[in-house]
Amino acid sequence: MIRLLLPFFVLPLVLGNPLQLDLLSTSNASSIPSGSSSAVNATRLTTFNDCFDHSLGHLFTTTKSDCERALDILVSGKSLIEPHSFGYQRGVTDRLPLEAEFGSCAIVFMMFDLDKRLTLTYAEIYAELMGPDGVLKECLGPSVPAVDALGGQTVLGPRHLLIADVTGKPDNTADQKRQ
Repeated sequence: MIRLLLPFFVLPLVLGNPLQLDLLSTSNASSIPSGSSSAVNATRLTTFNDCFDHSLGHLFTTTKSDCERALDILVSGKSLIEPHSFGYQRGVTDRLPLEAEFGSCAIVFMMFDLDKRLTLTYAEIYAELMGPDGVLKECLGPSVPAVDALGGQTVLGPRHLLIADVTGKPDNTADQKRQ
């Protein structure tokens, strides 16, 4: 079913400009903040976005643009529309943990269960992380004050097994190369 809907729903979401993405937030995505409802919209793969706050200890700030670039690095050279299997065991197309960094941002994909495999496309991952209800917009978007842009965590996939952590990095790391 997802393969059938992919060209009509997910790819325009991923390839659309930011104004188009904002318009989609009023269509079939839930308008209830993700942390306040346990209901899952049938078209979404995530259950919640958990934005980090200062009560968790000393965290580093990041920017949405750096995290978008880190996600691009993570996906670089991979097909957006081909299904990828994620897991820790041999034989998966994308062995976990997957990590990418750019500027002030680090993104890590991992799973709850070391023995499970999960199949998703990178278009679905892009849509969930960067879409109107995505962790990048909700936790790092324009309505979030820069001092509170600490990143967040979300789960992906129909069984909610894939964890995506988006976090800030300290300013003095040697690998903060601008590409």
